[in-house]
Amino acid sequence: MTIDLLEEINPILPLDCFAVQCKLLYTKNQSSIKVMKKIFLLPDTSKLLHEIPFAEVAMAWNEQAIYCDIFFDRPLDPTDKIELFFDTRDLKTVSFTHRFCHQFLILSQQVSDETFAKEITAFRSEDVHPLCLAAALQVDLQDNRRSYTIRVVIPAHCLHGYDPLQFSRIGINYRLHSQESGLQHFSSAYRLTEQHPRYWASCELIKGGICI
Repeated sequence: MTIDLLEEINPILPLDCFAVQCKLLYTKNQSSIKVMKKIFLLPDTSKLLHEIPFAEVAMAWNEQAIYCDIFFDRPLDPTDKIELFFDTRDLKTVSFTHRFCHQFLILSQQVSDETFAKEITAFRSEDVHPLCLAAALQVDLQDNRRSYTIRVVIPAHCLHGYDPLQFSRIGINYRLHSQESGLQHFSSAYRLTEQHPRYWASCELIKGGICI
């Protein structure tokens, strides 16, 4: 029994010793994929999580939405998927999923009801928000044979508490699932990272400077 309990404990990784912080740049309009990959890439933290990267993730924002492009260096398997996590208030003092937390699931292909993405946030208390409609999430898949890009647009009304003019910092994490390559995370590789928003990266929403 003791061995079974030890196997359930998450190993301590180098990134667990640090608080991840980054900057998300502002975009007036949805930028081209080329611009997103050149300017808006998130830092690669794979080495600190003992993971082998198989994708790059770019993210930008404006008052209307958060934009996310995921660039895969190989074709996708139908079972591959993406999870995006957001805390619109970046509340590091709360240790459980609360009403400002969001978990979005994005599939690599449409399922029977023609849905690519949906919100699947699972709350652990009565501090909740209504889940957004799947139809409100915009997903575009682009295959150029050598690589594969998934573009996700999450409108502001799908992000409860998202108010960048009043709250200029959000918490983010992602978890990429690859049948061939395994998992890739950003700020936390905890098995149940969706339940621990305090370990998600703190990202400052930067409006000055680059505005594409």
